[in-house]
Amino acid sequence: MRAPVPGANPRRTLAGLAAWVGLAAAAAATAGCSDPSEELASSDPAVAVEALRACRTSAGDDVADKVARAVARPEPAVAAEAVRSLGRMRNPRAVRTLIRIASSAAEPRATVRREAVVQLGRRRDDPDAVAALRQAVQADADPRVRAAAATGLGWRRSPADVPLLLEVAETDADPMVQACAVSAVERWVGLRFRYDPHASPDARRRVLEQVREMAMRTTGGPSKGHPEERGADEAIEP
Repeated sequence: MRAPVPGANPRRTLAGLAAWVGLAAAAAATAGCSDPSEELASSDPAVAVEALRACRTSAGDDVADKVARAVARPEPAVAAEAVRSLGRMRNPRAVRTLIRIASSAAEPRATVRREAVVQLGRRRDDPDAVAALRQAVQADADPRVRAAAATGLGWRRSPADVPLLLEVAETDADPMVQACAVSAVERWVGLRFRYDPHASPDARRRVLEQVREMAMRTTGGPSKGHPEERGADEAIEP
């Protein structure tokens, strides 16, 4: 490093040195890592995961497509990270990919579908994402996916989802899904009903009747009768 020139302005000297250091740091940071998406195909899962995290801030379609292709990788950690990265990308194509992944016809791995459903739950104002959550909570074969979909609908706190969530709480065969559906309704109602999915059928039915009564009173819908006896106002698709 050259010594300061005698008589030079100290402020200008320091400013020039700071600018030089900044340029050197920027050059060092970009050396060898111009585009993180280039590392998505790395055979090293750790490298691929770091590249996926670096791609989250991109809004380009080309990067979204590369991240989507990484979902198909066999390593569970890479596939899950790819779905999470799609969920954080502000790109319509990424959302469409998540909706496709959430379907069991497109993605056979339940853990990957569940992650896609979790990310779709963050898109509470996207009607296509909400439709995918409603489909998953009713039709997915894995209870973990259905439970995640119920939770995602609950965070919307929308009265339009209450009839469907009540149906799920009353008819789903899995206790975990039942509990998640009840919790989702509780978020809308603002009350706790102490629903125990492992209690006796009679005890569960009594609590579910209380949940339905309060939820329908809040939303203004009908509250009496069994699911098969209720009218069109409580259709599964509100």
